[in-house]
Amino acid sequence: MKWIDELGVGDYVYDSSMDCYGIVRNISDIHNVFVEYEDDGSGLYCLDYNCKEFDTSLKLIKKV
Repeated sequence: MKWIDELGVGDYVYDSSMDCYGIVRNISDIHNVFVEYEDDGSGLYCLDYNCKEFDTSLKLIKKV
């Protein structure tokens, strides 16, 4: 998933497990990607393929 390497703050994403859309608000590192959901709430994602916490539910919808 090449988009993970290109993900940036402000990008629009979709979480398939929660069926919600959101905006990436902060990326402190590949293990801590903070997303604010449109409908309220937020989530923290790990996008490191080699980590046991890797979350496959996040998908890039639109880059800003």
